[in-house]
Amino acid sequence: MKPCLTLVIFALILTAKSFAQDGVRNHIDAVDKPASRVPEPTERTDEAPQLTEAGMRSKLAGQYRELVNRPQGLILCTAPTDSGMDAALYGTLRMINTSQKKTVAVIQSPTYRTAGVTCLEPNASEGQSLAKVIPLALDQKPRVLFVSQIVDQETAKAACRAATGGQMVLSAVRSESVEEAIEKLCDLSNSRESAASTIVAVLGQRYVRLLCENCKEGYKPSPKLIEAAHLPADKIDLFFRTPRNAKQVCPQCQGLGYVGKTSIFELLTVTAPMRRIILENPKTSAIRQEARKNGMVYIQEEALLKVINGTTSIDEILRALPK
Repeated sequence: MKPCLTLVIFALILTAKSFAQDGVRNHIDAVDKPASRVPEPTERTDEAPQLTEAGMRSKLAGQYRELVNRPQGLILCTAPTDSGMDAALYGTLRMINTSQKKTVAVIQSPTYRTAGVTCLEPNASEGQSLAKVIPLALDQKPRVLFVSQIVDQETAKAACRAATGGQMVLSAVRSESVEEAIEKLCDLSNSRESAASTIVAVLGQRYVRLLCENCKEGYKPSPKLIEAAHLPADKIDLFFRTPRNAKQVCPQCQGLGYVGKTSIFELLTVTAPMRRIILENPKTSAIRQEARKNGMVYIQEEALLKVINGTTSIDEILRALPK
């Protein structure tokens, strides 16, 4: 497939019917500087990076912080395997001022250090599960309860109960998208009512590789792409990609064209109309459509912003993101 055709196909995937209320065009003036690479934890004593350090736009981070600091409810992080779900969840925890809000974490095999947090780890040799430890955590009367992952009905029910009892619950479910995460919570809890009444927001994450700053090359995107993606032509100068026909191997990336990775996020906020949709047992497409009405920027659009600022390439987001 020719590169220009690939670009147009991706643009059409992004556009769907239109960019509606809050698409890329409305964010083009607020594109953050290219993201620094996501730090790789070398030990479990390392803290997770702040979400803005990991690649989250400042405006999105502000919206998310407001949701995370509500007095009660359930915040879910989600991603496919090896796509940064733990990093997103622990990064969310760092948005909490744990010196002012008592926070207790129920964690199976900690991934990152949790400064200022009381941690309880199930004793697998005694048959303890996350769900069995959650009541012990609630006995300490925390304002924030961190549960490393919801994987079964018992844990789902315990997390939902805590989220209606005056705690903000931060947890994660493994899924392919933010709307699928809601459906998975409904299935695991075996109660659409519990899920609909407790969930506040879902944060999705994917990783994309960072273009090598030493050898990436700029090119002018075609007018067809600019038009199809509803981008303002007067504000788009160059896109960047890995070098074509390089005469020598780049010493920084060893010819790969990429060095490190950054995160792309998608934030779904649950509103009153969406709670009614969740109760009606719809297809996930209905949840996504309602989220769009509420201003959600799709993860593909967030990715396109990183192409615009030179962080990554069209080829990379085609590889890493759902079509």
